[in-house]
Amino acid sequence: MNPSASSIFTTVPTTGPQGRVPTSDVSPSPSRPRHTLQPLLDYKKDPSFPTILCGDFNTHCRLWSLPRATPSPWAARLEDWFDDNNFLVMNPPGVPTWHGRQDHFPSVLDLVLYHEVVLISDQFSEVSISFSDSAGSDHAALSFSWTPLTAFVSLPPDPLPGYVVDDDLRESWELAFAAIPSPAVSDLDSLCIAADRLLTDISAVCDTLFKRRSRPDARGVRW
Repeated sequence: MNPSASSIFTTVPTTGPQGRVPTSDVSPSPSRPRHTLQPLLDYKKDPSFPTILCGDFNTHCRLWSLPRATPSPWAARLEDWFDDNNFLVMNPPGVPTWHGRQDHFPSVLDLVLYHEVVLISDQFSEVSISFSDSAGSDHAALSFSWTPLTAFVSLPPDPLPGYVVDDDLRESWELAFAAIPSPAVSDLDSLCIAADRLLTDISAVCDTLFKRRSRPDARGVRW
């Protein structure tokens, strides 16, 4: 554990009044070998409110720590709080977020957690970890992206293949198709060309007489 780390617990509501982002300092004190996560453990989470937790929790736990780490005495309480409030750790497994020093091994101290409502919305990306982006800090930068619902563009449905056939135009269709010259077939290559030409000719005649539909029409027969 890194006793001098400066950790911040931050709740990031994806929606909320005036876009406010409440923050609470949970920095460990070098003079006290205890956590300062009590503001988080006392926090009453609204189960319907989409929330993200991120920060330096300065806690070793078997759920997210590297194998050699000894769990912190309060790790079970913190893990239970995450479970009770439906938060999931989104860090890539086995990737340290603190690179350690001579007397300490690298550790996973910084976390990003998504509430289950956030996962359902599918607006947030996977979490990436990078020391090169952390501006020289001994803690890595944890990044994720957010795509607001307003950024999703509704596209018109693509036209379905085929046509709605009008039986009254059967004779017109037969006459138009019969007027198209038939390609000569003398070998396998010419047979393949004739087959492709057949499909092209059918579509060409249908285009002149029938309409394509973007949705199935129960009143007509679709080819």
